[in-house]
Amino acid sequence: DLVLTADGVPVLWHDPALSPTKCTTSLFEPLEEDILLRELSFDELSEGYSCGGLPNPEHPNAVVQFQSLMSLDELLEALKHHPAVMMHLDVKVDHSQTAHRKRYASEVLERWYAADLPNSWYVSASEVETLTAFKEYGHTVGREVPTSLIVPHVGADDSEVLVGLKNQVRTVLGVDEYVALAKGADIDALAINHEIADRH
Repeated sequence: DLVLTADGVPVLWHDPALSPTKCTTSLFEPLEEDILLRELSFDELSEGYSCGGLPNPEHPNAVVQFQSLMSLDELLEALKHHPAVMMHLDVKVDHSQTAHRKRYASEVLERWYAADLPNSWYVSASEVETLTAFKEYGHTVGREVPTSLIVPHVGADDSEVLVGLKNQVRTVLGVDEYVALAKGADIDALAINHEIADRH
């Protein structure tokens, strides 16, 4: 999962923001509110915040270890020793909270191509437009970008049940036809929620 910082560094994080339930300052002080990654430079993020190590009452014996978020650059360096690993780059674009999809495409793909790794790979997103931006950037440098569309899109604040019900209604009415949508956008694969996948 990739999110961009203010200076365009892709970091491994699922959400567009650092949250008080998952992160602290580097001095272990609690966060008062969510902090969007697009508002922090990578240095500010690395030096000022730690994530993933908050105590969880459900796991009282777990070792609490605070760490800064890993960058895609760090991951690609580590990947040099693991050529058999398939890379699934899931880009998290949210228009109100993250950088623009075209900036994601250039920042992520520049790093991927510069690393020149032998690993198989693909990019996923929950919007056709985001995957199209990645495809278009690839074409400008003479490369094909393998893509996978995640359907249906479930936002961070969405109810999976309501999204599933809306999806069923739209599918029955013929509003959404995912296979045709993927083919029309030159998308290579579909990642379909198992609860709505059918034989077709």
